[in-house]
Amino acid sequence: MCRPSCKNHVNPVCGSDGILYDNHCELHRAACLSGHHISIMHDVTCSRATTMPPVPPITPVASTTASENGAVGKESVSTESPVVEDDVTESIVIPDEEEVEAPTDDVISVRNCTEEDFDEFKNEVFRHYREQFRNPKDETNPSLPPMTEKFLISFLFDHLDTDMDDVLSLEELKEALITDSIQDIAVSCSLEDFLRADKNKDSRLVAPELYDVFGIEPVSIPEELKHKNVMGKVGRNLVLSCDIETNYNLRVAWERNGVPITEKSNFDGIKMYHGDDRLYLVNVKLLHTGEYTCYAASYPKVKQVHMVNVQVPPTVTMCPHNQLKPRGTTAKVQCYAQGVPTPSKSWSRNQNSMELGEKYQLDDSNSSLMVHHLDYADTGIFDCSASNEAGTGSASASIFIRDSSSAIDFNSKNVYYFFHKTGIQIVEPDTCAFQDSYHADSHLPEDAGPLCHINKTTRKRECNWGSAVNVRNRYVYASQPTENRIIVIDLRLNEIIEVIKTDNIPVALTYIPHLDSLWMENWRNKNHRSGLHSVKVIRSASDPPPHIPIHLEPSGNHFDIVENVYIPSEQIVDQGEMKYGYLVHRDQKGLNKIDLHGLTHSGRINLREYNCHPNSVAFVAIGGTVIVNCDATDDQEERQLFIDYITDAVLRVNDGVQGQLYVTPDGRHVISVDREEQHIQVQKVTNDGQIKTDFQVSTNLHISDLGFYPTMTSHIYDLIATSRNREEAIFINLENGKVEMISGMHEPISVEDWKWDTHNRKIAPSGQFGPYMVSPSSDHVVILNGQYRRLHCDVDHLVTANVFAWVGVC
Repeated sequence: MCRPSCKNHVNPVCGSDGILYDNHCELHRAACLSGHHISIMHDVTCSRATTMPPVPPITPVASTTASENGAVGKESVSTESPVVEDDVTESIVIPDEEEVEAPTDDVISVRNCTEEDFDEFKNEVFRHYREQFRNPKDETNPSLPPMTEKFLISFLFDHLDTDMDDVLSLEELKEALITDSIQDIAVSCSLEDFLRADKNKDSRLVAPELYDVFGIEPVSIPEELKHKNVMGKVGRNLVLSCDIETNYNLRVAWERNGVPITEKSNFDGIKMYHGDDRLYLVNVKLLHTGEYTCYAASYPKVKQVHMVNVQVPPTVTMCPHNQLKPRGTTAKVQCYAQGVPTPSKSWSRNQNSMELGEKYQLDDSNSSLMVHHLDYADTGIFDCSASNEAGTGSASASIFIRDSSSAIDFNSKNVYYFFHKTGIQIVEPDTCAFQDSYHADSHLPEDAGPLCHINKTTRKRECNWGSAVNVRNRYVYASQPTENRIIVIDLRLNEIIEVIKTDNIPVALTYIPHLDSLWMENWRNKNHRSGLHSVKVIRSASDPPPHIPIHLEPSGNHFDIVENVYIPSEQIVDQGEMKYGYLVHRDQKGLNKIDLHGLTHSGRINLREYNCHPNSVAFVAIGGTVIVNCDATDDQEERQLFIDYITDAVLRVNDGVQGQLYVTPDGRHVISVDREEQHIQVQKVTNDGQIKTDFQVSTNLHISDLGFYPTMTSHIYDLIATSRNREEAIFINLENGKVEMISGMHEPISVEDWKWDTHNRKIAPSGQFGPYMVSPSSDHVVILNGQYRRLHCDVDHLVTANVFAWVGVC
């Protein structure tokens, strides 16, 4: 039955019969009455005005029978005379304009519409409307958009929305069932079943919900915009706009590295504002490098990916800054440049270019300048400049010439402070000569007694050291665990100026340069596996005394007792501050965040889902990744997790890699030492923050500690590993995986003589420019030449000197 009338509203449409109809309803009613298909014509002018077809006389309609499953069967015409009940009138009443003829329930809504039936019904509806809306003229008009599935659904929504209120009501769906002859294909299902997509259960469908019915995304994005590379610069701001295309007001959601960030506003440097779909990165840091994804809420399949690469302008350091050299000798000036991406270097003299040859020679990938056969004319200022996509940087060094071969060096001596069993020894590594010393019976200030106490067993005065750090070349702090104190050496006065009382057994010291704060771990007992450590912090550690240690924020009604403390260090100058460190508690599966400024607790990262109790943690500044090595359990081996420093979310498992974690000082390589399997796994960090496995070295050396040697070449650092029980070390080139053995290391310190950790043979470089690596043996200190991987010298009579600090300008 055709619709007797349409609601009185005007939305003119031009039909393929040349008539301009008041609205879609009038066009479809005319098509029904005439029995001919009438398409909607776009961008054409109709030749005739609307004519209202008269309602034809009502004639009897053959009855229908329903099949057992509720589907409408074929028409069957009765041959018997009709029987008319007494209470039935002979005429059929036509509803007035305000009424909508509602089909009976046994036609419009059959209750056994299965998912399979519904899928078939949707396909039939789709084909029905594609044919109903098809206009042969459209197919030959290149200016019209193609009849894609998305376009068809948009067109269908406008067609069904007869009252133009931007929602489809149940009445409108029922109305379309009749006016569009959908009852011919409505077997087990009906248009009413479209309300299955009604997410808010208001018995109406908005346009995106109609798209959901047909499994079509109401959003799209051009292929060329699906992936965008965005370059940012440290310290600047970035605005990321989402280019998802849609005709509807859909909320935009954002993710970082696959983790939702829209619902929270407390992520470091990441902001979103109400009513604004853009993502703001404020005061960009290197850790903001990563993948940012946007999509329309509820439609995550259509995404746009912004790959943000944060760049850091070069920072240049030169050494020595000034040197006075005898005439006829050779001067060497070194240049170290940091930045992201890795900068290139160039040299000049007195702001003029130099001609390389016999006089001037560049080595180590332009990192070292050699000036041969010095003469008075070589006096001058030598500049090293570095540049990358983010900017340029430069530094200068001066060379002066004199006749005397006894020329003095303007720099203070570069020395090691060795803390050993009978005191403190200062050694200059170039000559391996003693510079100064403090004996075990040296008296301390403030009536603190002698430097070291008498051992009750040996009845000799013996020193016991835990850790030592250099604070801005002003002070060296060294902990004395058995004395429950820290001593402070003033490097300008070259004397011990302060004794700081601490909690019991202060062992580990960590200095944070950008905060000028010194962190100390104090043990409750001498068993390092007990996991009962207190933490104290000295603020303004480089200021003159007194230095007062304070506890972290109490946990409940007591000071926090932890198992380990992990604090990020600066890997690239101007990378941007990392505000948080982590505490690990005994028997707990997770990390507790600590604000490094306020010394307050800032949340917890729960790792119960991964059954992970951390035993080693490392930080990668590029991309802001925290790597956690988990204890082995009864049903799984050790394994590593990658955690996003910004969102605290676990990103993935570092498959196939386990062991104690180390990161090169520049943050470009991650090293995992598996002491059980005797593997050293090397992973490389790319400019976009990806951590990729590079190579693996197997060794039976029984690794004690790793040290990183500054190569001054393109890859900056190489690795030297010491042994717990052998008189050898291993050198590994981190660029190509080349391995060399280094012999002559002497017998290591015994486990009994070093109880504070498993690193009974530590190793460390001589600053950024020094060629040396030092490592103690049981009664010697071995000084290696890192460049040639061989013994430089052997310092005798330093017993158990496993604590040392480098002091030098370069």
